[in-house]
Amino acid sequence: MRRPPLPRLLLYALTVTLLCAVVIAASTSGAAFGAYNPAWDGTADLRDTTATHSETIVSLDGEAYTTDQPDQTLAVVLAPTTPYDAEDAAPMRQFVEDGGTLLVADNFGPTTDDPPYGNTLLANMGATTRFDGALLRDEHNYYRSPALPIAQPVSDHPYTRGVSDVTLNYGTAVVPNDAETLVRTSEFAYRDTDQSGSLSGDEELARYPVVTVEAVGDGQVIAVSDPSIFINAMLDREGNSAFVAALAQAHERVIFDYSQSGSQPPVSVALLVLRETPLLQALVGAIGVALGWGVVARPASLTRGRDRLATIVPVGNAGSDASSTHETQQPTPTETELLAYLRAEYPDWDDDRLQRIVADIIAEEPAPTDNE
Repeated sequence: MRRPPLPRLLLYALTVTLLCAVVIAASTSGAAFGAYNPAWDGTADLRDTTATHSETIVSLDGEAYTTDQPDQTLAVVLAPTTPYDAEDAAPMRQFVEDGGTLLVADNFGPTTDDPPYGNTLLANMGATTRFDGALLRDEHNYYRSPALPIAQPVSDHPYTRGVSDVTLNYGTAVVPNDAETLVRTSEFAYRDTDQSGSLSGDEELARYPVVTVEAVGDGQVIAVSDPSIFINAMLDREGNSAFVAALAQAHERVIFDYSQSGSQPPVSVALLVLRETPLLQALVGAIGVALGWGVVARPASLTRGRDRLATIVPVGNAGSDASSTHETQQPTPTETELLAYLRAEYPDWDDDRLQRIVADIIAEEPAPTDNE
């Protein structure tokens, strides 16, 4: 079989490379805390970690909260970029009251004067916990920088079982109110309210809660004062990955709610919509079958057309005296005759396409043999 010329091979290679680049770009995200962001500030590793212990679902709307097993489900909201209003929060509130567990991780508002959006969600859930909103620092017990304080569990709770410590990355404190504290800082931590980068003014050294849990209805609300605990770069910390594992092991299903987070990659969004829409699945399946049939049927159609050419198209003098010296053979149409036939059969195809097909047909013809 004739090999494609080198320029065509290079074109094929370039096309495949570009297609791969487009698919990768369309299926990943650069958004901070993004579920499909594999960079340091994404949470792709978080999904992989939870998937080893529980069924993992990424949700872009409130449909996932209508589960029939809320008591076995953990829903996770990380650093919402827009507030959850009462309508958005309604299915979440029902989910919690029916026995579900909601984890809200947030630290700061959009500006220094605004409260974190997570506080609005906590209030809509009926929880009393709030995020403080001031940067938490620890000059004695930290990782790489005082702005990355290391906190410790305060009791043997299922959500902290096997967790030695939790490392924050520019987090805040939790004001627990009626909630139970699960993890808190060392006694050398302080709220850097004046953003001076050091202890000053009325800032006090104290043990500050950073993870709490609170009963709401038949369910629970977990507040984590730093969503960065869950990003890819911070999951390298042994305590953080153990904390994620403990949360996942305590539930059969984990929902990652990105309905109020940054934009998600179009391919991933399309797959989520496809998974949740049976009618769309049937339509895509039908289109796939039709395309597959077209790919299979086209070569067969061309082969049948080539075979018909020998009997339909006049072929000059080819084989005119074959009966006198050789066994009679079916004459082979010329290139001109093939083009004429294909133009009649496929009038919508352009000449370049027809000529490529003719070249392929001629290349597949066996070389003439000498039987004398």
